[in-house]
Amino acid sequence: MSLLASFRAYGDTLSGSADGETADREEQEDDESNGGTGSTGGDTRDSGQGDDHSGDFYEDEVEDINAARGRKRLKVFAKKVAGDLGIPVDLLEAFTDLSVDERMMTIYGQLLMYSRDKEADAGQAYLESALFTNILELRLTAVLVSPYLSAYHTNLAEKVFEYARVNPDAFKIPHSVQNDPDLMQMLLSKIRDMLTVLRGKLKYWLVQSVEHGYSAEYALAGFLKKCVIDARGAHWGCFAFLRRSLVVFLQQEKKSILLPSEENNDQEEPQDQEPAAKEEPQYSASSYWGFVDDLLSEQRADAHSKASADMPYHTILQKEVSETLRKDLKKYPLYNTDGTQKTSKKHGGKLALKKRKRGPPSDVQPQEWQDALEKALVWL
Repeated sequence: MSLLASFRAYGDTLSGSADGETADREEQEDDESNGGTGSTGGDTRDSGQGDDHSGDFYEDEVEDINAARGRKRLKVFAKKVAGDLGIPVDLLEAFTDLSVDERMMTIYGQLLMYSRDKEADAGQAYLESALFTNILELRLTAVLVSPYLSAYHTNLAEKVFEYARVNPDAFKIPHSVQNDPDLMQMLLSKIRDMLTVLRGKLKYWLVQSVEHGYSAEYALAGFLKKCVIDARGAHWGCFAFLRRSLVVFLQQEKKSILLPSEENNDQEEPQDQEPAAKEEPQYSASSYWGFVDDLLSEQRADAHSKASADMPYHTILQKEVSETLRKDLKKYPLYNTDGTQKTSKKHGGKLALKKRKRGPPSDVQPQEWQDALEKALVWL
């Protein structure tokens, strides 16, 4: 190649490079003026994003480290608290492993359990208190003198308990007792025990009335001493029935009828002998109330068999009670032949005419709850 040609070629190369550099500078200036949207700007953004991810990773790592340190501090503090309170360390250390929400739920559950236990303790203390004992004694005394009672022993405690469960206000039973099955079972046991005591007290006055010839009104006043119970003629009729049944019971007991022995039961009955008639049930000396329940059952059966449109079932029962009371008043009058009342210094003097002490203010007028209780305890 000639020198001139070489010279010309070299000039073209310089011109192209200069044009390229000029174009690159113009493109860069355009990118800068447009906010860095060019390729160089793109590389810069990619580099920036890479730096951002590195920062997030670093922050997560720092957060994990701080959380671990926090748990460690909690465990150390848990050991200190356990040592101060004298409780197992494992319980508090396990608590530190829970999340915040889990801890709050655990604390709330413990508070509910504490409140429940505290309420149960208060309910038990109330059932054992003298206040509730007096209330329950008054209610059960009214039950035993009720003229409509279906039974004095069989299922009586369960029937009273069911009525108290459905009508807690009548027995002044608080919610702390109603909502606790164990306390309700305790209430049932208390009802059973108190009914046993009151039946013994009532039987004592029945025996005393027979031995000393007290009238039904006088003897019933002795049983109801210090109780605010509205005793009416129907209640005297109830007492008269119980006294008459006691006399029959004692007469049967005096017959000294021996219960069949096992040896006699093992003997075979002769083939030519006619079947023996159904024997009357035998009662021990302590089974008086079972005898009364059986007698009431026979009375109801007899009234049902005689009932008609002209003479309803309940009318027959009422007439029998009235007749029993009439005969009782004739045999055991309230007054002597000289017009003085039959009394006994041993049992508090003129009980029937003596004004009884009133109970708590809420029980001064028991007519409403007494009537409701008497009507509810008719299940046969």
